[in-house]
Amino acid sequence: MKIQNHSAVKPSCLLHSTVLKCQRFSHYSERSLNRPPDLHQVTVICQCLHDQKSLLLELKNDLTFGPYALDKLDGWNQSTDCCHWSGVTCDNSNGRVIELDFSGIDITGFVDDSSSFSGQVPIGISQLVNLVVLDISGSPLYMKKPNLATIIRNLTNIKELYLDGIHNSAMGDKWCQALSSSFPHLQILSMSNCDLRGEIHKSFSNLHHLSVIKLDDNGSLGGRVPEVLASFTNSTKLSLHKCNLNGTFPGKIFQVPTLITLDLSGNEKLQGNLPVFYKNGSLEKLLISSTKFSGTLPSSISNLKRLHLQNNNLNGSMNVTDWGKLLSLEELNLSNNSLDGSISTSLFSLPSLGKIDLSVNKFSGQLMNEFASIASSQMSDLDLRYNSLEGPIPKSFFQLRELRNFTSINPGIGNYLSNARYLSFSRNNLHGSSPASLCNATSLEILNLEHNHLSGIVLDCLTAMTQISVLSLTGNQLYGEIPTKFREGCR
Repeated sequence: MKIQNHSAVKPSCLLHSTVLKCQRFSHYSERSLNRPPDLHQVTVICQCLHDQKSLLLELKNDLTFGPYALDKLDGWNQSTDCCHWSGVTCDNSNGRVIELDFSGIDITGFVDDSSSFSGQVPIGISQLVNLVVLDISGSPLYMKKPNLATIIRNLTNIKELYLDGIHNSAMGDKWCQALSSSFPHLQILSMSNCDLRGEIHKSFSNLHHLSVIKLDDNGSLGGRVPEVLASFTNSTKLSLHKCNLNGTFPGKIFQVPTLITLDLSGNEKLQGNLPVFYKNGSLEKLLISSTKFSGTLPSSISNLKRLHLQNNNLNGSMNVTDWGKLLSLEELNLSNNSLDGSISTSLFSLPSLGKIDLSVNKFSGQLMNEFASIASSQMSDLDLRYNSLEGPIPKSFFQLRELRNFTSINPGIGNYLSNARYLSFSRNNLHGSSPASLCNATSLEILNLEHNHLSGIVLDCLTAMTQISVLSLTGNQLYGEIPTKFREGCR
């Protein structure tokens, strides 16, 4: 929800509210704890109160809603019960409004400036003592006077807190203590890009019910990651992307059996080693790119869908890992490390694997065996640059129908394609000139290099290809005269 100098609710009028949502975009998957999944299906016993209906209609008239709001707000009128309105949830026992959901409908207008809900987050929110969910993320707001501690002091029923983009630098390094002393029931904490200072304090251990911690893009945090984060028995997500963390990452956190997502990427001073992971763990996304993690790959990583370990100091063979068991793996990025030996043959037979980046390592050996079972793959991105691989390009390589992210062509590619009839590298990111070896692919009937960044002149030898019927070079930076002696019928 986009907000500009306005209030999504008038705090003094909603003292009994339990949920307050005021966001720019609806993109959080965690906000679904103990509330009905579909606001349209809420059963209402009592009619809503007249004064609350009037306030909601006033709010509707004060704001300018985007086109997606038409269906949602069409039924907001005087003749209907506001407890039946889309986006409104009432308490069945007394008819009071307890939840407003404006997510995903793009509010771009203004309300009366007297609402005091632009710039500084108003103290009035602190009176909403029954709030269970507070979401003002993505709004042009900050917490200075009053600061975070003052605003949240009485909101002891909060279970979900979304303050992404709300600046909280006025708290200094006391923000952890403020949270841990105010929210005994907190389950979801999302404070990305909040200009948090200091470090993650051990007082976090008081938040026993936390399942989601999302503190991405707080570059002024720094400090070490406390081991107490491994004590949350219900933890499903720990996301600390670009928080300037340092020291050694506690290995116990890897062993939390309920953890689904762990993101430590972009902490260039953070050190650690990859352990053998919990055998029956839930981990699906492990993102540790651009850190100082070192050592070898673990022997077992089960259930993973995304594994990003690029830009680290990993070494040794990738064959120590039993890749054949990662049947759900969709993305693998091990680029810019010091891994050596051969590329695991089982890697290319994984049924869901769509993206592989093994570039800038020390892999060696022949490609033929590694690509033997790749034909049935869903692979769309494959990067093997800057290794010591050798041998001819396997035929199965050219059966990768989904592959679309080439950045260069092997200069000798035409030498391997003497019998090829169809070659297409269209809509990639190819740079440089067209390989002269294409002149040796004399059986080509269709050559499609359109929409790349190729430069240089059009190869004269293309006019000598007696079988060619389709040649497409549009969308490049080629120059010079176009040959006029193409085979008759070529288009």
